Amino acid sequence: RKALGNPFFVWQTLKVLQKEGYLYHSLRGTMRRWMWDMDKISDLRISENVLFLLMSEMNKLPSDMRMGLEVASCIGAAVSMTVLGILSSHLKVDLAGILERVAEKGFMDRVGTEKYRFVHDRV
Repeated sequence: RKALGNPFFVWQTLKVLQKEGYLYHSLRGTMRRWMWDMDKISDLRISENVLFLLMSEMNKLPSDMRMGLEVASCIGAAVSMTVLGILSSHLKVDLAGILERVAEKGFMDRVGTEKYRFVHDRV
């Protein structure tokens, strides 16, 4: 209900529910399935605003990953590996490595071997 059909918001909300233990995969017996307690989930104060949810999750990232997001956002919706190489040498950090970790968290996608792009225009 809270996601209002926004697939990115649904995905982010499910990630938060799983991370916080409200949604989990049961390995009990022969039936392996996803489990949840809808009453507990309904009582949660999950933001109905995708921007607030994203900001909340980004604030939990380590400082180097937040810095990587900030630098990439200054470039635009996507950043090439060439630009990352130039910036990395000036900043003395491995921005490509940092953005790979950011991508693993779901805030960016790696597009082939050439660039990283933000998964949502609000990230």
